[in-house]
Amino acid sequence: MKQEQFKNVCQHIYLTAQQKDRIWKQIETASNRISIRKRALLPTRAAVCFGALLMSGMTVFAASELSLMDKLSDAINVLTQSENPPTPEQQNLYEQYGQALDCEIALESGTLRLDAALYDENNLIIPFRYRFHSDVEGYEALTAGTDLNQQDLRTTESLYHLDTNAFLRQVRFRTLQDSIQTDTGSLYLMTNPVLSEDGTISGSFLVSTKMSKSFEQGTVIQLVKTADPDATDQAAESTDKSSPAADKSAELYAEFTLGKALKQHELTLDVDNAAALKDMGASIEKMSLSPLSLCYSGTGTHPGILTATITVVLKDGQIIKKSPNGGGYTMNDTSEDDASFSFAASIFFAEPILLEEVAEIHIRNSQGADIHIPVEYRPTE
Repeated sequence: MKQEQFKNVCQHIYLTAQQKDRIWKQIETASNRISIRKRALLPTRAAVCFGALLMSGMTVFAASELSLMDKLSDAINVLTQSENPPTPEQQNLYEQYGQALDCEIALESGTLRLDAALYDENNLIIPFRYRFHSDVEGYEALTAGTDLNQQDLRTTESLYHLDTNAFLRQVRFRTLQDSIQTDTGSLYLMTNPVLSEDGTISGSFLVSTKMSKSFEQGTVIQLVKTADPDATDQAAESTDKSSPAADKSAELYAEFTLGKALKQHELTLDVDNAAALKDMGASIEKMSLSPLSLCYSGTGTHPGILTATITVVLKDGQIIKKSPNGGGYTMNDTSEDDASFSFAASIFFAEPILLEEVAEIHIRNSQGADIHIPVEYRPTE
């Protein structure tokens, strides 16, 4: 791009002279031309996925992008509060099953970008970056390595929380399978307070559901915004998710289709283990294991099964820790006297595991029950 053309573009971009000069110097020294994304102008900077609208000029996010593996590794560490670098095996998982995304959502004080996706049947991890608009208060102090929690940036930090809280309140994730729209379950958002680049916060979404096979290859993930936050609850109560009436107040802003799913291994309980679980007051109808989580569901006659200690043990004896975020359980169809109920539960791991390294699932309760469910997984690829 010629110098005069660049100066022309700069006249229409709200940046300081110092910022424009720095960008021009970076472009002059770049060995390759950089494709630039244009931000659409919408009322109140409403949420929107840009698709492939490109122009020459400048991009909202830095040109030096992290690799897909790095994005997923950083996002999982933020989500699970881990400081461990990824092992070569985990790196291979990220590269083999990770999916690059390119969705930008304009919010009031910044732009939210969904960078990637990694998922199993019940959990969808989405690394994101949030970049402040250059005209927000305190923007000049937002350099790489800055801790947003520091005292003199409290106003800027508040703007970020206002944006993300509004996003979580008004925008929901849903799946589209076989023309049926279904709202997903829990949604977690975890943020690294240390800026990854100038004006940019990184973090991770975890979308979790207890329903069987909620996420699989080819599933369309939609982000919809409701004009009235109360309409989210009204739409969720609708029994026919594919009915237009169920989403009368919702507007579709972004969607993407899931690629390759992480391997999922369904466990088989032998007669002895099934009987031991029944003595604990539970009948497990399904138990499945992925590199991210252990999920199980069934019926019960005693809530103790939901408070039992359930751990994943590797062949070398290591016990996999639980993540502080994600996981949990739900109870449904509870009888009036609490004598019976159905349940769905999951454990989200503190770090991804390899299925072939798992030896067993160990279940213990306060009454002394001790159940060992062997895992016999053989890779098919």
